Amino acid sequence: ESPLMSQKITGHFLGIGKIFFSYFRIKNASEQELRIGNRVCDAIVKYWGEYSKIAAEQRGLADMLYVMERNGIKGNDTTKRLVKTLLDADGMNLVGKVSTHTVQGTETWYTKECWLFPSYVDTFRTRIHVETETRQLIGVCINHARSVKVITAQLTSTQVGIGLKRKYLHILQTLWETLTEEHTRIDKSIDAIRLDVVILAILQLVSKGTEVKACMQLATSLLTRGGKDVQKRFLAILSKRGPAEIFFREIANCIELGVEEAREGKAILGQITQNVRPEHGSIHTLEELVDMYNSNDDGAADRPGLESVNDDESHIVQVLSFVKNLCEGHYFEMQQMMRKQDQEHSVDLVTAVAQLTIEHSEMVSPLNIKLVTQGFETLTELMQGPNKGN
Repeated sequence: ESPLMSQKITGHFLGIGKIFFSYFRIKNASEQELRIGNRVCDAIVKYWGEYSKIAAEQRGLADMLYVMERNGIKGNDTTKRLVKTLLDADGMNLVGKVSTHTVQGTETWYTKECWLFPSYVDTFRTRIHVETETRQLIGVCINHARSVKVITAQLTSTQVGIGLKRKYLHILQTLWETLTEEHTRIDKSIDAIRLDVVILAILQLVSKGTEVKACMQLATSLLTRGGKDVQKRFLAILSKRGPAEIFFREIANCIELGVEEAREGKAILGQITQNVRPEHGSIHTLEELVDMYNSNDDGAADRPGLESVNDDESHIVQVLSFVKNLCEGHYFEMQQMMRKQDQEHSVDLVTAVAQLTIEHSEMVSPLNIKLVTQGFETLTELMQGPNKGN
């Protein structure tokens, strides 16, 4: 009858309709119920476009459409297309709320992820296990391609916190692994995850020293499951100037840090052998000797612990694994790039990896065996072919 009357009626109806359609199941519905549901969907979409809406009313309309779409109520063919457009736009508008929505100053799963995908708002409140919720998000990403675009945009946004970016990297890795299991053709998975955008996001994050370990885990997963197709994408992007140059410098810095830690570790081992005096004839593991050294009260407060040598070991192992997988399969062009880049400030990662492996292999122990093993595996992949320069 009028915009004002429509707003009053719709405002009361949306809450009821949302609850009703959250329990609606197509498989249990009669033909008449399906017709009614689709007509309601048509009417809501038409109403959305007829009058300018206040924020609260638009939110109510979007929430109800999410519930209806999730349960298979999509209206006629024209409405189906409009619903997708409206919900994609609504999802993008909600992204800005991700970093600002908090509960008593603490970001929760609901405030971090749920605002990206409002169709799950109500059910997220009732779930407990994060893994279950992650699987739900993966389902949304697979079924709604726009969601991946939202996530990759958030990765490079300065408004999004580190913890949330780590969660996005985990979601992208799980999504990639799920896609590659479902699709026999790797190009479909590459298109679905927007691989070039993801690679650029990884480069930007690592270049800033942000979430390096999580980035390396995602990159390694991309390479191991994507093979030559993904290697070529990495080669093309790493060959460009700009972010790639800073990226290579940061990778070299990570490896050089590992070299320094190895040297520090050898110095501490020297102190242990000089200062720890176990009983004659007793046999102790290295860990036991380290515990005896650290528990000695004499100057313990000022003494560097051997554990510090290994604080970032897994971090460096991931970097080495990434370099290895870049060159997997005797990939000559990538092997060459690891030694010299066409950049103003080139870095020699081959020499850096060799130096790191040498330093750690001089003091092999349970504390660094994983790093030493990965170092030799990476060197092998850098040289195979053979690449005589490397």
